[in-house]
Amino acid sequence: KMGSKSELKVESVAPETLLAQGKDLFKAKDLEKATEVLGQALQSRTQEYGELAIETAPYYYEYGRALLELCKATQNLLGNKGAQPPPPAEGEADDWEIAWEVLEASRVCYEKELATNSTKEHKLALAEVYICLAECHREQERFAESSADFEKCLKIYEDVLEKGDRLIAYAHQEIASNSVYANQNDKARYHYECVGSTLETRIFSQFAQLQKLAAESKIPEKPSGKMVKSQAKDDARVMAVRNACKSIGKFIEEIEDLSVCRDQVAEQIAGLKEVSSTSNKENEDILSKLASRMPSSKVTSASSGSGQVTIGFGESSAGKGAIPVNKLGTFGTAKSKNTLTATKKRASESSNSQPTDHKKAKV
Repeated sequence: KMGSKSELKVESVAPETLLAQGKDLFKAKDLEKATEVLGQALQSRTQEYGELAIETAPYYYEYGRALLELCKATQNLLGNKGAQPPPPAEGEADDWEIAWEVLEASRVCYEKELATNSTKEHKLALAEVYICLAECHREQERFAESSADFEKCLKIYEDVLEKGDRLIAYAHQEIASNSVYANQNDKARYHYECVGSTLETRIFSQFAQLQKLAAESKIPEKPSGKMVKSQAKDDARVMAVRNACKSIGKFIEEIEDLSVCRDQVAEQIAGLKEVSSTSNKENEDILSKLASRMPSSKVTSASSGSGQVTIGFGESSAGKGAIPVNKLGTFGTAKSKNTLTATKKRASESSNSQPTDHKKAKV
């Protein structure tokens, strides 16, 4: 009886509420619980709107993203301990495959909607889906397929965002990272150079906005004559100064961060230039160093598709005991396979591609 009551309680929760709860759990790094709640939200949403409705697309994305991160976290845990993951039962897909299938469902929903109703919001949401699909491929050592998805993401960003947007730099950086791992040094160098030029554009833009802000900042004049009822004017002056300083400080902080990123990209480019002029053995050592300090990036996104990407080029997690990307493999069993029964059927009917069948990345 308690089980049936609990089940009724879950079913009575609106999918929007479950989605919000799942996203909060995801942010709190409770990935096991997040995938469970988001799987329930997805199942409820598909029952309400259908499998290919645009209203269902964010639910596929959030569930797929959470499952992807759970896969990566579990792989790191098992790998660091030297443990071997249990193989999936015969006839069952592993978590990596299910994550890819769910994200593919989200892609199909967004592309179907964009075919008749093209909006910036949905384009950016589709770009986020491509990012997760690219990560699925990269974790499985499919660097060409990963780059292909990042290139689709890049095309969207270039179409809808300003030239110096950091999301554009992020996409170039991820393609460059894949190219280093795939020993495509010329391609890696090209995309790192694109990162550098995008960051330069952003720096120039921030300086221009900073100058404009300084010119437009108007501080109320200091009252003259008798100090009668001057307290309000003094308070206004103080508040205006504080607001101006706060805004200027934000611009300066980003400019300094961009400058550091630009310099570290230049180091990557210099390393790739060195590769082209050294022996094979020396190349291996250089590429190993480049991979170990690969520029890291952090993506934070909303289900609406208005994600923000902060590019950082500090110490890579590979230098902290994490498993090298070329050592990752498939493993595990899904926690919510029942949710995906209809999804698998849809994926086979709506898309001829499989995880290993994506088009090769363009150079």
